[in-house]
Amino acid sequence: SRVFPKPLVFVPRTILWAVAPGQTPHMQPPVSSIRSVLGGFAGLLILMGCLAVDSAKQTHDVSVTSAALRKESRDRDELLDQLRTDTYRSATLVRDYILEPDDVLAASQKAELQSLRSRVEQSLIHYGKSAPREEEEAVRGLQRHAESYWTSLEPALGWNRMARREQGESFLRNTIVPRRNELVQFMKQVNALDERSLDEAEGRIQLVQSRFQHRVNT
Repeated sequence: SRVFPKPLVFVPRTILWAVAPGQTPHMQPPVSSIRSVLGGFAGLLILMGCLAVDSAKQTHDVSVTSAALRKESRDRDELLDQLRTDTYRSATLVRDYILEPDDVLAASQKAELQSLRSRVEQSLIHYGKSAPREEEEAVRGLQRHAESYWTSLEPALGWNRMARREQGESFLRNTIVPRRNELVQFMKQVNALDERSLDEAEGRIQLVQSRFQHRVNT
């Protein structure tokens, strides 16, 4: 019988074949395709890592900013508390000064009042510097009320013993107590405004964080 030669197998240059005697050849994927897949996977991992780092940084920044806002608000609260305490103390000193029959003791109380006024003015300046921009008008109003209160005390500080005895009681009732209460009430309004400003600022920060998280998730 006639023997026919075995057909030749042509292998493309871009494809690798694994052929063993008596076996059917198997085609392997091109090297360039494997590299492309690996490169794309590595790029995806890098992107995911960058997003994770950015998200963590964003969360950290929000936490730091929120903590700073709350600390500033607490500091302002402490200043207002000190201002209220000093205001009540000043009214008590004026009362003692007016009712004091001893001129030496009255002079000591007058000096303490003047020192207290300087401390209040410095506290108001410090509060104004740390207050948010939206509270500027309220802070100026507080400073005007404080200045009006301390100005109302000045006539009594020049009285002698007789004037204090004759005019002191009505001065306390008609001037000091109403002005003190008015100033303290205004401080409460400023404190409430400061709390609202803090809540609004934190709300804006949380909104930014929420939008960032939505952008990352989508």
